[in-house]
Amino acid sequence: MATAGNPPTDVEIRKAIAACIRTALVDLYGATLANAVRIHDHWLWGFSLGENAALLSVTSGAEIGKVHGWMIGLAGVSRTRPQPNTNTPQGVYHLRKTNPNRRDDLRNYRVWCYHQIDAGTDGMESDENSENRLAIELAAVSDEISRQNILGIDNEWVMGHEELQFPLIDVFKFGGIQANVAQGTLGVRLQQPLDLTQY
Repeated sequence: MATAGNPPTDVEIRKAIAACIRTALVDLYGATLANAVRIHDHWLWGFSLGENAALLSVTSGAEIGKVHGWMIGLAGVSRTRPQPNTNTPQGVYHLRKTNPNRRDDLRNYRVWCYHQIDAGTDGMESDENSENRLAIELAAVSDEISRQNILGIDNEWVMGHEELQFPLIDVFKFGGIQANVAQGTLGVRLQQPLDLTQY
């Protein structure tokens, strides 16, 4: 693995997640449809998303104009510091002078998928049903992210990531359009170098 001076930025991580999603969609649907699906490697809520379905609408092909897209955004960061061993006389001095000069970060990302509601042929259950397609797509993307245990990022500070989880699947309104939405979370674990002389 290449030596890197700094951990990947939030932007680099979001772009890596987006690349994993695109790879999974190409494998699932083929390049034509997969490349028409909107994947935003940033969070769009500031753009009045509920009033503008075009931000997540397919731009070409058989699904043109339908809501089918992904959004990725940083949801939170938790940090921990390595603790000195209090059972030795070295204590904090030992931590400052000997132990790794680092902090552990866990960055949590929102990874949400939207599929315009489609009940299938004549309202009957079928593979065209948007809930079925959403479930298949979520499985494909989750599997791809699992295969990329560091999201394809070549950086010594990336420790790995958790599994992509979708604890909530719901319906979202875009004016008169409704879409199934899967609200996912993905934790990425990093180590952050610190200058301990600042303490």
